[in-house]
Amino acid sequence: MMKRISHILCFALVAWAMPAAALLTGVSVSPGSATLNTANNNALVVNWTVAADASHSSGANSNPGQLLDATTLNVLGSFGGTLNQAGSGPFNFTETLSISAAQVVSWQSAGVTQIEARRIFSDGIGRQVVGTLTLNVPARGSISAAGVTPAQSTLNAVNNNLLPITWQVTATPTYTAGVSSAPGQLVNPATGQVLGTLGSTLNGTGAAPYNLSENLMISSAQVRSWQSQNISQVRIDRTFTDSGTGDNVQASHLLIIPVQGNFTAARVSPMQRQVYASQENSVQLSWQVSTGSGHTNGVVSTSARIVNPANGALVANLGGVLSAPGSGPFLFSETLALGTDLMQTLLASNSSRLVIERVFSDPIGGGNTRAYMTLLVNRSALDAARTGSPGELQVRGLQLAFDTGNDLALVKENEALTAQLTVSYSGSGLLEGRWQLAEPGSTEALPLFKTLALVRRQVTGTQRIQLESPALPTQRAGKYLLRFCVTNRNLITEEVATDPQCPVQEWVIDAGYQVQAQQGLLALTGLSPSQQAVSAQTPFRWPTVTGAAVYQLQIFALHHQAPITSATPTVGQSGEPQFVVGMVLPNSVTQSPLSELVRSKLNPGQRYLWRITAHNSAGKMLAASADYAFVYQPE
Repeated sequence: MMKRISHILCFALVAWAMPAAALLTGVSVSPGSATLNTANNNALVVNWTVAADASHSSGANSNPGQLLDATTLNVLGSFGGTLNQAGSGPFNFTETLSISAAQVVSWQSAGVTQIEARRIFSDGIGRQVVGTLTLNVPARGSISAAGVTPAQSTLNAVNNNLLPITWQVTATPTYTAGVSSAPGQLVNPATGQVLGTLGSTLNGTGAAPYNLSENLMISSAQVRSWQSQNISQVRIDRTFTDSGTGDNVQASHLLIIPVQGNFTAARVSPMQRQVYASQENSVQLSWQVSTGSGHTNGVVSTSARIVNPANGALVANLGGVLSAPGSGPFLFSETLALGTDLMQTLLASNSSRLVIERVFSDPIGGGNTRAYMTLLVNRSALDAARTGSPGELQVRGLQLAFDTGNDLALVKENEALTAQLTVSYSGSGLLEGRWQLAEPGSTEALPLFKTLALVRRQVTGTQRIQLESPALPTQRAGKYLLRFCVTNRNLITEEVATDPQCPVQEWVIDAGYQVQAQQGLLALTGLSPSQQAVSAQTPFRWPTVTGAAVYQLQIFALHHQAPITSATPTVGQSGEPQFVVGMVLPNSVTQSPLSELVRSKLNPGQRYLWRITAHNSAGKMLAASADYAFVYQPE
């Protein structure tokens, strides 16, 4: 019994002598959580604090930490290095946790939403405590839309096109994966047909939005090719793709293909002119360019050219740029100065007939028309009269006028009318020609002429004759064009421009007359100026007429300068007026100053009458004003 008691006492003494247990009691981490990002690599400073009881003295250490999927606890990787401190706690460990943006994107793609960064700390005898840091993985963003600035461009068929374009791609705020686009596709919107590709690969990196700029070149030849295929629009499609997911958005830039210019005719007045190398010459020209439906891009002519019609060789350039916007018809006046040096150049071409040519083009849609004026080049007026072999007929000039002395006339329905042709010539022989007329309905675009009569007249050496036209029709109101053309075989050569009925364009002369309807006309009132002095800047005004295609402004001279006592004087107050000059204006114009060509026909200080008439597209007169008086007083 005593022995058993002594054993129990001995054990108690031993137990009392053992030290209390030394423990690691826990881990705290700062920060406790953080949100990762995909815009940049992540570098997070983390502080681990390991607590221990008062008797702990065996230090603390940790192998590299683990990254776990917080949902499944699957190990995704490791981080950091070994941490180790000796001695008594608490223990503080600071490290930088580095996680790349690419790693975060891969977790996004795998559907991981939260990461647990875990470290296990141990003491020297194997006791452990665990610390965790929560890392939030942001939801993956996506590209949302694409656009382009500008939205569309109108191409030019005359010049090459350089198009600066910026494509914009937007995305949700957290999207950083970037976008890429293969070269754009050219698509016909009407058929969906792919016409080709344009541009190069575009790439956007980093965070959205992405602004991707490029300069696209489309040649004028390509535009004309699309015109020839009747393609009015072409679309540039670009698809922007997220390479990680394959998600994509599309944007389109629209190309407007201009309509090719619709020119129906070009004419010049006068159609021929005699010039002499022994002096300086000034040539006044009026160019008229007619257009058809759909023409809206205006017209431009860069310069006039003097061409040898026998071989097409360019002799000289002269004149400046003529241009106008809109739909036409277009009217241009210019004065070309032919100095003595230029005249010697013309004479040196060894051609008695040269051509002044202007090409009129659509500056945007392309397409052109041209008109020619013939120059009869002589050393002098005397030399011109002597030119030609004896008995050989050479036409030197044509003049066509009505009994007013002008090549324009205004007559009433059923009023008798003829025109007089003056032919200047040298030599003698048989003069051949034809009278032709274009009636209302064909005179506004490309006139349709029919032959009224043929002329075969033997002429001798008197150098000048006058021929009277056949009686001209005046039974129907509207605009008529009369022309006479010489058809002598010996005068016909290979010309730059020919007509089957009038083969030599330089020997064509024309005139026009307007037949006024006797009733059913709208009376135009309230015109200005009235009994006023008029300068180059004074606007002539009249009211708008519904249905009018053109307005014709006509000016008449008063031979007997009696005082004018009313705003609309009658013929008896100042004698029989004689037509001087006129202007044809489009229906969009209800006021205009006098053109330079009109003013050149007026005498300073002289009193004139003016009137306005409105005509529809068939040439029928819709309205007319009474005569209003003014005095021309140039500044």
